[in-house]
Amino acid sequence: MTSRLPITIVIDNPGLCAIIVDTGRTEGQDRGFSEAGPLDEEAYFWANWLCGNEVSEPAIECIGSIAFTVKAHAAMAVTGPEVTLTINGEEHAAWKTLTVDSDDNVAISTKCSTAKFYVAIGGVWLLNKVMGSACTVSREGMGGLHEKGQPLIANDSIPIRVGCVEKKDVPKCLQPDYASVNPVDIVLGYQFESFRSLARRRFFSTEYVVTSDINRMGYRLKGAAVTSDMKSMRSEGINFGAIQFPQDGQPIIMLRDRQTLGGYPKIGCVAPYDIPRLVQTPIDGAIRFKECAASDARTNWLLARVQRARFINGK
Repeated sequence: MTSRLPITIVIDNPGLCAIIVDTGRTEGQDRGFSEAGPLDEEAYFWANWLCGNEVSEPAIECIGSIAFTVKAHAAMAVTGPEVTLTINGEEHAAWKTLTVDSDDNVAISTKCSTAKFYVAIGGVWLLNKVMGSACTVSREGMGGLHEKGQPLIANDSIPIRVGCVEKKDVPKCLQPDYASVNPVDIVLGYQFESFRSLARRRFFSTEYVVTSDINRMGYRLKGAAVTSDMKSMRSEGINFGAIQFPQDGQPIIMLRDRQTLGGYPKIGCVAPYDIPRLVQTPIDGAIRFKECAASDARTNWLLARVQRARFINGK
């Protein structure tokens, strides 16, 4: 990629919420800092790949819609479920490399108002990092454009040193199957044995509904209550996708901005390859779960990574 002078993206309308994300913080969890990172890691990865960026380059994670103006010639990509994208009023496709020019007006929206989509611009984003990441964490008041954990607002300007990139697209077979109604795979957790057989059957046979109480920290679901025999437990580290049950018996799926420690019993953890479609499930959307052996989940994840690598390497 050939470096050029920095340009600026000017936010015209940030929509419901627009934040800067990267791959997150690989350090600091032992000191209480959340992992952060993109909720839909697959969409984030492909947006950066389409722009010829490094895997960890920042991008914008948007909910619902966004509108911005680009101040110079650059490569751009948008990924996510059922995206509508226009440049100067002309509609363009998502999941492919696009070219924008100085003073182009870009408007993006999704069919579902709570869907997450990702906007990448080809080049180096000139942002300061906190604990090794520019990722925005509102709960901790760190990261983001102004380094205070704030979402983007109108008139915010993002400096990027852009470069040249070849045009590419992501085939449908490599995009997450957001429309899938298959149960979400669950790898059993440390406290699985503390849930009686009836509670386990209830959990795996129930169709849970996504409530409105959702954010980057976790998703609260509603359905048949499930309880554990554990009355108390020591706090322990919480994995991305862990499913814990507080006293009301309603599951909470822990996500990117989760706290680093928790003391609720966990029946299991969502397999990483199923997290993209889980986090894109709309409010009142239904989710079912299926037990998956850790070895099978690992095999499924590795096969997906091999398929991705073969495509990228042209094999």
